[in-house]
Amino acid sequence: MHARHPGITLTVRETTQDDIESGLLVDDFDLGIAFAGAHQQGVEATGLYTETLSLVVRADHEGPRSAPPLDLQGLSDTEFVLLSGDFATRGHIDAYFAEHRVTPRIAMEANSIQGLIEIVQRTPLATVLPDAVTHDHPRLRPVPLRPALPARGVTLPGRAHAYRSAAVRAFTRLVDDVVEARGYRRG
Repeated sequence: MHARHPGITLTVRETTQDDIESGLLVDDFDLGIAFAGAHQQGVEATGLYTETLSLVVRADHEGPRSAPPLDLQGLSDTEFVLLSGDFATRGHIDAYFAEHRVTPRIAMEANSIQGLIEIVQRTPLATVLPDAVTHDHPRLRPVPLRPALPARGVTLPGRAHAYRSAAVRAFTRLVDDVVEARGYRRG
């Protein structure tokens, strides 16, 4: 955004989907990045792409670089660092484990994606992250699971019927361009 529009100041906050939507409704935020599904009244969301998630370990973790999917039941000795429970992603992960009757060994929780990345890169802990995140971090290695974590839609929520400033329109175009350039499956 800065390279395309150096005169625009952008504030980025990492927070829960509920807080994003509440912030949109009181004009604290112009846009958010969230997930498909039910939204608070007054929030409308535009679909961006379909996101896949994988088990993620540090790149030098033992095991071949490109292995077949790991059986979920084989994770009994794996210790995890996961997002805290107030994040939609954590709910998605917890539902997956519950559906398959697996209780993950959670050693640590964090309230930011960057925190998870740093912890996994420096410890033997594993996490679950969107595949799009691992593409930008060569010190991380995604490990597909069997059964696969369910995909979910990523959206760009905003306040319904709100004025969209030139900055918001420019950011929306940028996000669309990134989705297209990376070849993400449209949601």
